[in-house]
Amino acid sequence: MYLSLGLNEEKSRNPRMALVGEKTKEAFEILKKELESEGDLKLEWNPGGHFDEVTLRYQKALLWLMKK
Repeated sequence: MYLSLGLNEEKSRNPRMALVGEKTKEAFEILKKELESEGDLKLEWNPGGHFDEVTLRYQKALLWLMKK
């Protein structure tokens, strides 16, 4: 599972979006315990916010998945 978040997403004025970083970290820790191999999970932080460099993020995710 590949999780990708922008570093600015937690700085949102929207209360729900401001929690996304914290909740993603919590989900990552839960998933890490549940998956057979830690290599089956990746959390990547990217510069910008939710809509920045979406194509690049997809490319990075696909490259990671293809290595699996």
